[in-house]
Amino acid sequence: MTDRPFVTAVSPLAISTTGPWTARGTGFGIPEGALRLAGLPSPTSPGIHPARLIVNGQETNAATFEVTDRPIHAETEPNDDPKQATRVPGLGVVVNGRSDRPNDLDHFVFSLRAKRPVRFEVTARRAGSSLDSYLRLLDEKGKVVASGDDTRRSKDAVLNYTPPADGPYTLEVRDLLYRGGPTYPYAIEAVEDEPDFEVTCDDDRAGVGPGGAVPWFLRVTRLAGFDGPIEVRVEGLPPGLTAQPVTIPAAMTDGCLILQAAPDAKPAAAPVKVVARAKVKGLNGQTRTIERRVQPLQELYMGGGGRNVWPVETQIAQVVSRDDIATVRVSPASLSLKPGEQVTLNVEVVRRPNCHDRVTLDVKLRHLGSVYGNTLPPGVTLVEAGSKTSLAPGESSGRIILKAAPDAKPVEGVSIAVVAFVSIDFVVKRPYASAPIPTRIVAPAIANR
Repeated sequence: MTDRPFVTAVSPLAISTTGPWTARGTGFGIPEGALRLAGLPSPTSPGIHPARLIVNGQETNAATFEVTDRPIHAETEPNDDPKQATRVPGLGVVVNGRSDRPNDLDHFVFSLRAKRPVRFEVTARRAGSSLDSYLRLLDEKGKVVASGDDTRRSKDAVLNYTPPADGPYTLEVRDLLYRGGPTYPYAIEAVEDEPDFEVTCDDDRAGVGPGGAVPWFLRVTRLAGFDGPIEVRVEGLPPGLTAQPVTIPAAMTDGCLILQAAPDAKPAAAPVKVVARAKVKGLNGQTRTIERRVQPLQELYMGGGGRNVWPVETQIAQVVSRDDIATVRVSPASLSLKPGEQVTLNVEVVRRPNCHDRVTLDVKLRHLGSVYGNTLPPGVTLVEAGSKTSLAPGESSGRIILKAAPDAKPVEGVSIAVVAFVSIDFVVKRPYASAPIPTRIVAPAIANR
């Protein structure tokens, strides 16, 4: 309930990094026409940001915008027919549009070059739009040559395509179920498909007791050949919680952030933001630094005990007054393996006084045989025979044996952790982590001849 103007959708969705900014709003008590925005510093970094519309001197609730440093263009109606398509001058741009009514089709013409991969990516649902976007790409003769729908992180569509020849290509945008209206705006980023990356975080919440630690598992999707290291950090942690930035080395796709609470930490909570950063060489040969928000995933459990995850917007970290595991201690505290070598991690689990449950030890995030996170260096595996990973009630000591394959390649800068899982029921379990364990694989010594 509110006595202020309330906005349910805004258009355009994409705005520039520098103001002044205006947008049209839909909702309750929102007048027609462009309205000024509040709540954004100028300049604002690219990405998804909240801002408020100003109505008669009052600020509305926050709406979500895609802030971009690319040139911005807008659709021109009518463009339902490909012959009436809005012409877009080149790539490296963002196009604003809206599915104004049911069965609305929007068409845009781009001049594409042979053998130069392109990517069209929609921002809609991630910014609060009702649009469940669907993309099709048509060649000069009207033949559909590619289509794009959801990604694993959202209902926003992505289309990748490498044209076989130079020429005009028409991008068609619509709602998957042909819906439309004032709450169906979108923005499309149209770029040559340069090296890039996406990162997800499993899961969307963390509760850490004083002196304890919990893991957040990271997984990278490397795009268009990007293969460099990625640094991940957490912003906005509440008092008493820390998380050292972690680097996911080149060629690896998994990492693990460890959130640690000070021994004297008091209960506190805050919404946080996980950010990934990397240096990427573009198609022009120039290197630029890219930052991407890490997508938090919420854990869902399916019929029969199967596990699934769903992308969400809010990620929470908190210091709690009660949990099950006080500390997970591991020795040695760092690892240096040669190809073919085996090492034993001795683990001590310090339980809270109220914890009398079975504890399972692992270095991966697994559920019913499926792996959702694996931070071990390539070529390193957990040796089940000889490991003690199941601790009965009252037990506190375990061990994990790791082995590097004979052909394991040298790697530096890997951080792993031993995780103690306590089951809540058949499918739900909560993780508790050791301190980060720096791990590397060294090249074998070359004997003198």
